[in-house]
Amino acid sequence: MEPQHQTGSVIFIYLAVFVVVSLVASLNEFLVGDLADRSDRARVKSQLTSLKTAFLSYKGDLKNYPFAGKNPFDASAYARVWKHLYADETDENMLFSAFVPTIDGEPCTLGLTATQYKARWKGPYLMYETQVDSLVDAWGNPIAYYCLDDGRYLRIFLHSAGEDGKFDMARPELAALATELENYKVFRFSRLFQLSHQPMLNANSSEYEGDDLLIQIDQIRKPHNSRIVRLAS
Repeated sequence: MEPQHQTGSVIFIYLAVFVVVSLVASLNEFLVGDLADRSDRARVKSQLTSLKTAFLSYKGDLKNYPFAGKNPFDASAYARVWKHLYADETDENMLFSAFVPTIDGEPCTLGLTATQYKARWKGPYLMYETQVDSLVDAWGNPIAYYCLDDGRYLRIFLHSAGEDGKFDMARPELAALATELENYKVFRFSRLFQLSHQPMLNANSSEYEGDDLLIQIDQIRKPHNSRIVRLAS
């Protein structure tokens, strides 16, 4: 029979080992989760860069980025076209085929005739097999495509809401834009623009602590006369 103090020592050792193992397991779980999150963010940053290249190539051929209607200087026209960048069928997706959608009763040809549009279209501009792989982020949320008008320039963005799926709105105008995007969302997404409840944040700021990721595709100077509509010719 072991002395009582030896039995107590053994129990203490087992408890110490148990505590250490638990701490190591918890730390490992934390580190694995942190690394996975960093990996997802790195993947989405790379995805946004690839998408930007695709949109720049599209503009190089068609002289404009995808927009609805006839006025490329109408910032809301860019949000209205987004569901035709997400279509699951590649032959109905503007980045994968020369498909000409009709939006609000008008063919979406960027001010060109349908024949001109199809002749200039040199895609596909994305090499993914399906839309799901190309414009949906690592957390299963659609990447928003939209344009902001600051008075002198149109600024076109691709925007991921990050892991929490909530967009940290960088400007008040985006709150109104959210409604526009909701109206033109793909039906398989129950909601596109879920707003965070925190104060308005600028995801481009060095002080930003949220999880959104976005990239500016381009900045387009507006004509001096805002009534002038300059279409590709």
